[in-house]
Amino acid sequence: LFSHFDVPEPGENRLTYVRLDGDGKTVLAFVACVINGHIDGIPVVSLGYAVPESMRNRGHAQAIMRDVIKDQIKQAGRSLYFETMVDVDNLASQRVSESVLEVAREELVEVDSQRPAYRYTKRVDPIRD
Repeated sequence: LFSHFDVPEPGENRLTYVRLDGDGKTVLAFVACVINGHIDGIPVVSLGYAVPESMRNRGHAQAIMRDVIKDQIKQAGRSLYFETMVDVDNLASQRVSESVLEVAREELVEVDSQRPAYRYTKRVDPIRD
């Protein structure tokens, strides 16, 4: 799992994770993370994910999402909310969000596209030893 930090727009910090195949060149999946406000004072990390078409249906999206959530919690050392927004027509991404976040979805209209979408939001707490 590799990560890269950048600032795509002033005031917007993004951390992107990528998982590569054994050859070190082929992308299996990636996740981009940005802070999207707070719920009850706890940061909300918005997750955007993708898998190249040739690598789909192999569990790569679920695996990288779980690893990213674990890494974000470890790095933050505190509770975080994680959210995904999925277009109503993207059944594969709905299954990924449902599988990883295990929460009920909320219906909304995505601001930029003005398309109906689902939002999945889950609080994750650090594991205490």
